[in-house]
Amino acid sequence: MQVGVIDWHWWDLPVEKRLRRIADLGFEGVQLAVTPTELGFDLKNGVASWFDSRYRPATRSFKKGDLARVLRETGLKVTQLGPHYALGEHYSMKGSSTGVFRSNEARRHRLADINRMIDLAADLDTEFVEVMSGGDPKKPEQWPELVEFVRELADHAEERGVTLTFENMGGWQMLVADENSLFRLVRDVGSKAVRVTFDPKNLTQTHYQADIPRAVRALRGLIVFTHAGDAIFGEGSVSPLGVGTVPFPDYLLALRDAGFDGWSCIEALKKEEDYPVSRKYLEDLIRLLVEPKL
Repeated sequence: MQVGVIDWHWWDLPVEKRLRRIADLGFEGVQLAVTPTELGFDLKNGVASWFDSRYRPATRSFKKGDLARVLRETGLKVTQLGPHYALGEHYSMKGSSTGVFRSNEARRHRLADINRMIDLAADLDTEFVEVMSGGDPKKPEQWPELVEFVRELADHAEERGVTLTFENMGGWQMLVADENSLFRLVRDVGSKAVRVTFDPKNLTQTHYQADIPRAVRALRGLIVFTHAGDAIFGEGSVSPLGVGTVPFPDYLLALRDAGFDGWSCIEALKKEEDYPVSRKYLEDLIRLLVEPKL
């Protein structure tokens, strides 16, 4: 299991400074969640609404060649691109997606933008593109539309050798949120290019306390990427790894027993100094609990 980081925390730095800062902190792998905005991707549903009204992309002049150069110079590996966003025109941490496109043109634009991200991942030799499902969980009639949309994406992803990953969100914000809806989406789409990013924080940060190891076991063989986040149940606030209510030892053992041996990217910490501390905590657990059994 390898430990990386998501670039959320450094959203207000220009891309070069952002990536160099991440490398300086000792990380070798990075999920590019903010950076695609600088490359011209339309991530307003998956990025801007997660920050306050001051959020603006640091620059719009960055190109794919510039990104490749900085990656070479820093030695960083892009572990995953996104998240982009499937259905819907609105999202916030306080409410559900609408799950509705304004028009067929809006749908075509979203499909084309995610396909461009799939192409970028292939060009960067990056295996994974994360996509949030969107959709309103109170409107199950939106499910067929989601499946049709993801199938179209999966066809292109298969052609480019890229895997789309969908993330558990906690059960109340999107159509695809917990282990049950994740399993259902993978089954209904029926493509080898649709798999799971698992995030334990989302199952303890939101409205219920989930059995995280059980959720991992339910998705055995489908989890190809993980996020390493911790949170304090009842408060909804994130915390350094090992400080919150995510049972990290049991979580990592469940991942090991499920056969997972990929990237785990740390995300959403409040202070930069929490990142190296959390990385050491996670690496120590992997060394002590996971690697001796491989």
